[in-house]
Amino acid sequence: MIYASLYSPQTMALHGETSLMNLVKLWALHQKDRAAVMLMLGESRVMRFLGPRRALSEDEAGSWFKAKLDNPSRFVIADAESDEFIGFCGIKEIAAIHRRGQCGQ
Repeated sequence: MIYASLYSPQTMALHGETSLMNLVKLWALHQKDRAAVMLMLGESRVMRFLGPRRALSEDEAGSWFKAKLDNPSRFVIADAESDEFIGFCGIKEIAAIHRRGQCGQ
């Protein structure tokens, strides 16, 4: 499990804060994450920014989820305190020298 800080300017503006960071956890996608991922993949307001730019049908989302379990490439992003699902990301590249990765779709 990886812990990271999530910086959100929108959250800062809403709360009148000058520095607000939320701790998040990253973990490999598991079967227990299916319901939250399926809900996200079926939500048009979210999916307009991802992949096909449209909500996936239940069959499409199920196929996507199975493919990602069979060939791991995605990590769940969750609130560090509550484990509440926030979303997911993929690791595109890990630099051997700096041991840092880039997240993306």
